[in-house]
Amino acid sequence: MNDIFSRTADMPKINLNQYGQPVADDCRKFASAIGCLVRKKLPVGFNDWRAVPLGKKLEVWDNLQAFYDVDAAAKNWFMDTAAKKWKDYKADLKDKYFDEILTDEQMKERLKNILNDEDLNDLIMFWRSPEYQVS
Repeated sequence: MNDIFSRTADMPKINLNQYGQPVADDCRKFASAIGCLVRKKLPVGFNDWRAVPLGKKLEVWDNLQAFYDVDAAAKNWFMDTAAKKWKDYKADLKDKYFDEILTDEQMKERLKNILNDEDLNDLIMFWRSPEYQVS
């Protein structure tokens, strides 16, 4: 029980401005933590951020609240930041690992230690889709 109380006392406090946006020194660390959790917890196989299950997004929010003392007023800022981090991560994956001349199996081999099989299949299928080629 002492561990719970000591960890809570050591949680960084995230100060917010009147718009629910983090301010001060912890802002950068907090945004970085969002990026780490987004990469670890959210599936990249969806074509659009709005299609990512809300429950998964809220799981990331709950994880953040376990390590940061942050008011619920920051939730909208969190959702916007998480969406940007998710999109940036997907773009980064494509820039680093997608090559239209490689077979699906070759791309899967490149990404096998980064993504799970389901995300791998979904992402490769999306990258090769006519819908993606247009965008």
